[in-house]
Amino acid sequence: MPANYAFVDDITIPDNTTLATGTPFVKTWRLRNTGDVAWGDGFTLRFSDGDAMTATHSQKLPACEPGEAVDVTVELTAPLTPGTYRSNWYLHDDEGRAFGEYPVYAIIQSQPASEFQGRPDGRFVLDFTIPDDTVIPVGSAFEKTWAVRNTGNVPWRDGFHLVHVTGNPMTDNFQVALPHTPVGGVALVTVNMKAPTTPGMTYGNWRFKDANGRLFGGIVHVRISARVVEGSGHNDSTHVADL
Repeated sequence: MPANYAFVDDITIPDNTTLATGTPFVKTWRLRNTGDVAWGDGFTLRFSDGDAMTATHSQKLPACEPGEAVDVTVELTAPLTPGTYRSNWYLHDDEGRAFGEYPVYAIIQSQPASEFQGRPDGRFVLDFTIPDDTVIPVGSAFEKTWAVRNTGNVPWRDGFHLVHVTGNPMTDNFQVALPHTPVGGVALVTVNMKAPTTPGMTYGNWRFKDANGRLFGGIVHVRISARVVEGSGHNDSTHVADL
């Protein structure tokens, strides 16, 4: 079977998402390689027709073996003229031939900023450092980093924070600024923490907060096992997850 793919899911920007005119956003599709050809060098995603919403009309596809699924992302911007816009994209093999029965696409509603009702949202993606139940020596400092996604319809800008809400904060800094993140984008958020001096399981819950002080989105948490570690004082079991 030649190169082929199947659509799996819209990871970001469901069809007909409403965005303010001029808003940058990240569209991500999850696709499965249903052919018998691995996607490698020379395999590209190319704009086909409709409204490009970007000046970049071609980009490299992620490597993907037959049977595997991969996330494919384009960075777009809602047009300045209000209306409904559709951007169609086809996958191409290393000889420039399009494959797949249908294109992948993004459909959005672009609305004047003066009429736009923004809805901030955010979700946990993965633990970039300190997975749940990591052993940390009592009293030891560590960096907790989460990967989080902007799942709302407004970018995260100045004034957006991640704030501690319940449990043990394990830090004196109860809020940290969120990186500027477009709609659909993923950001890394780090908090410098310290394990309690008393051994045991400890957790802390954090949430997103917008520039008006309103909480939004899901919980992100940290959960560690503070232990007395003999010897070097270092925690050899701490490890980092891949993004």
